[in-house]
Amino acid sequence: MLVEITGEAERIINNMINSGIYDDKSIIVREALEALQYREEIQRNLIEEIREKIDLGAEQSDNNELISDIDANKEIQELKKQYV
Repeated sequence: MLVEITGEAERIINNMINSGIYDDKSIIVREALEALQYREEIQRNLIEEIREKIDLGAEQSDNNELISDIDANKEIQELKKQYV
């Protein structure tokens, strides 16, 4: 497969090769794709975790098992620490 790389991406790749970090373009592209794949996996896992929490919250609401505002704020702060 041939891929044309132009503009900013080409400049970044050339800088990495010129600095000696990488030997050739194919290694850079492979590592970039691996990083993209990893990021996508993290996002899928995060979305699944959020969906599970929403489902749990809906179930708790249906069963009148809601938590207090104080507990909810603590939970939100913990989630922010993990994901923001």
